[in-house]
Amino acid sequence: LDVAADLTALAAASHDGGITLLSPAAAAGAVMAVRSVDEAEVRSLGYGQRIVASGSEAPVAAISADGILVAILGDEARDGVVKAKPTIVFAPS
Repeated sequence: LDVAADLTALAAASHDGGITLLSPAAAAGAVMAVRSVDEAEVRSLGYGQRIVASGSEAPVAAISADGILVAILGDEARDGVVKAKPTIVFAPS
């Protein structure tokens, strides 16, 4: 929120061409932990599959090597095994 602008400032900036937009990955990284994911994990997450646990109790942003926000993950136990489950997927396979 430190970089947020009110509507008056946004309106003025839009006329001056001074609006700075954050990528979804940067926005997620500003509010939660980030985890890099490899191509195999990107593909798995795209299908809604679980991957190796992140080790965090809070949500984690899964970011690909090319800087794309792939998913938001949450560690969850299933049959006694903890894995990172995609809560929402932004880059489906």
